[in-house]
Amino acid sequence: MKLFIFYAVTILGGLWLQIIQNHFLGGSLFSVQLLVVAVIYWGLAHGTTSAPLMGFCWGLLTDAASLGLLGERALLYAAVGFISGLLRRQLDDTKPWTQGIFTLMASFGIVIGEILIERCFQNGGLRPIRLSTWIQPLWNALAAPLLFLAFRWWEMAWDVDGSFF
Repeated sequence: MKLFIFYAVTILGGLWLQIIQNHFLGGSLFSVQLLVVAVIYWGLAHGTTSAPLMGFCWGLLTDAASLGLLGERALLYAAVGFISGLLRRQLDDTKPWTQGIFTLMASFGIVIGEILIERCFQNGGLRPIRLSTWIQPLWNALAAPLLFLAFRWWEMAWDVDGSFF
């Protein structure tokens, strides 16, 4: 029961932190995608089972809260969670350089994936791509070591290892 409550609070708390952060910094160049970094952390720390599920849940909830395509972020976050879970044994998730570089690559992958999916399914005119779209992966990479540390502390505070399956 404790593990279920941990996952429920983590999913809903992460969603609310992302919404609050988007409310205050969403239109600026200083926005960080907390949920993307969380999915990457979950994959590198816990593997290919729980990370795609967390990514799918966070992506679906984010899609439901936005006006974009339903399932776009769910697909991309689940894919990032799965790929980071696959690379769990090859990458050391305790090193800040690994966290930053992998987060940068995954964030750029998500940006490119969002652009491609929107271009495929968008009706009407094409939406211009803003500068903040390309700068956000850099902020994700810079914030990744601090967020990874916060996620580890969150798991230690709940006294769980994070592996649901």
